[in-house]
Parts: sequence; structure tokens; C-alpha cells
Amino acid sequence: ITSVYFRLCFPQAEIVAVEPDPATFPILEENAKRIGRCATHRLALLDRNGTASFKSSQISVVSTLYDLPYSQIQNDIVSVQLRHAGDFADEAASSIGMPGFDMLKIDTEGAEVPIMRALGHRLAGIKTIFLEFHSLEDRRIIEAMLAPTHDLRRERLDAPERGSLTFLRRVV
Repeated sequence: ITSVYFRLCFPQAEIVAVEPDPATFPILEENAKRIGRCATHRLALLDRNGTASFKSSQISVVSTLYDLPYSQIQNDIVSVQLRHAGDFADEAASSIGMPGFDMLKIDTEGAEVPIMRALGHRLAGIKTIFLEFHSLEDRRIIEAMLAPTHDLRRERLDAPERGSLTFLRRVV
């Protein structure tokens, strides 16, 4: 759904979408075909390459690589390909003929900090960053990582330890 929304807001954009959940990926692929100029990748971004067990839930917003505090929700365990987020970003930007990305959305149910660490210096060039946090420690780390180059412009709290943040790159 995010890709469709971004297409409506940015009709000329090249979109790169990543989805590890085998139950959700076909929906992403179908949406990508409909909106055009949207490359899809069935894998999970993290701070390393390899494979990992992924908890695929019937409630896709809680599908994750990590254990979440929703024991009442049934998950299927599937193996997913992991890609180093920084290496993937470089390859994806190159494949669409761009030096980097203007916008980044990270919604990974707990993997936000490892992904940001893997992106490293690339974060400074991104104009707008949307992401979630799932603990107060993650929020502190995220804010510290982006403080040198970005300002927090919007936050939505779902609970004291969980919410979403929007950062805008400072104009120098």
C-alpha cells in the first residue's frame, strides 16, 4: 500500500520496494505492476547477508524476523534471504540510475536500527526518512544516528515505547 501512496504523491518517482513476507509479497508485486516504475525485491534487509527465520503472520503488520510480544498471534516460520542494507541500497540506486535515494521508509518490526547502521553514511544524503521504533532504546539510537544531519519533524506514539518518526534532512 505504501508504494501506491508514494506513486500518487510522486508520480515521476522510481520506487524500490522490499518485502520479505511470502504472504504479502504477491500483493506488493501486483501493486507494483499497476503503478509502474516500482522494482520489487523479496528479501529482508539487515546488517549482513545470509538467511534467517522469518515469522509470517496472518496479520502482516506483525510479521518479523524478531520475537514480538504478541504470543496469541499465530505465525508460520519461513526462511528468508537477508541482504546487507547498505550494499543493497548501492545496487538498487545504481540499477535505477540514481546516486542514492530521496526518501526512505523503514517498517521492519524491530530491525530498524541494524538496517540504519548498515546504511551508515548513506543516511546523510536522504531527504526524508520515515521509520518505526519498537523500544525506547531504539528510539534513542535512531535519534542519535540522525541528529547530525536530520531534524525530527513528526512523531506518532502508539505506546511510550512504540511509534513512528519522520526526519527531514537539514538544508546546509
